[in-house]
Amino acid sequence: MNLDDLVYFKKFDTLNMLAEIDGLPDQLQQAWELGATQPLPKLNAK
Repeated sequence: MNLDDLVYFKKFDTLNMLAEIDGLPDQLQQAWELGATQPLPKLNAK
């Protein structure tokens, strides 16, 4: 299987995983930004 042949590859990529992998950096960036806006819980120092 030649993974560089996108036309051939897309015949077998019925779940469009290539697009999911391609979108991963954007998803990670969004998760990072969301996480940075969440407050941290206060811990009781003993």
